[in-house]
Amino acid sequence: MRVNVITTCANRKVLPSVVDLKDCSSMSEWEEKLSTPAESLPAIDLYKGGYWNNVKKLYSQVDDLYIISTGYGLVHSSDKIKSYQATFSQASQNCVSFIAQPREWWDYLSRDRNITSIYNEEDIFIIYTSFVYSKAIFNDLINIIDKPNVFFVSPDTNIKEFNPYKLATNIRLIYHPEFKGGNATNISSKCISWLIQNGDRFNWDKDKINQWFIDESKDLPHPYASRKFTNKKVGDEVILSYITNNPNKSLKQVVGILNSEGIACGTNRINKLYNTHFN
Repeated sequence: MRVNVITTCANRKVLPSVVDLKDCSSMSEWEEKLSTPAESLPAIDLYKGGYWNNVKKLYSQVDDLYIISTGYGLVHSSDKIKSYQATFSQASQNCVSFIAQPREWWDYLSRDRNITSIYNEEDIFIIYTSFVYSKAIFNDLINIIDKPNVFFVSPDTNIKEFNPYKLATNIRLIYHPEFKGGNATNISSKCISWLIQNGDRFNWDKDKINQWFIDESKDLPHPYASRKFTNKKVGDEVILSYITNNPNKSLKQVVGILNSEGIACGTNRINKLYNTHFN
């Protein structure tokens, strides 16, 4: 039995972009420009940032890692790909929505290889996405999400067809001794790491594992429950660090995280910073 993790890509990359989505007018044009000869790297080495450091830790623990790439579709960690700028985030000039609906975009890019096609009943599949990506891959993920060997980790996803199958990971677990060093940005990856290491002792029974998360977190405090909101003012570099460390969150969600931690920031400010530094 092999353990596979399927997770989302990251915005930051170690190579300069070959093509930006804002310079394309169709899905076929995007693929054509992406085929331009340029330096490529194995997907696991192309992305960078805080989130990707967490992914690399998972990569070292599993048999196979697949990446939900907004630019390429579903890629294996060893596939060589070029750098690009494309995202499902509505706040970016490189958002796929300017060309197609996110689901249409994903269905097109993943027509040759997708989550459904790599699935089998013998192995374990752990799928780690954000709400934005969950919506985009809906037509693909809906085919297997109810399978007993599929574990769906996405605390912020709110889709009625997916909600019953979400693993009960949550922010309270940062106070659990099993997840020492956990915080709002890495607790999901820590829960996945725990699952990889401990799945066998539960015989990979999804219901028993889910109940463990429920039981272990129910008496833990919520980290934001008693926090005093100070509306502390911070410099742009702090806001930019939150954007970088939360690559799979929408800008609106990043604002929510900032505000919950007592930091003053509104959507106008974060949109301006994002467009200045990341577009």
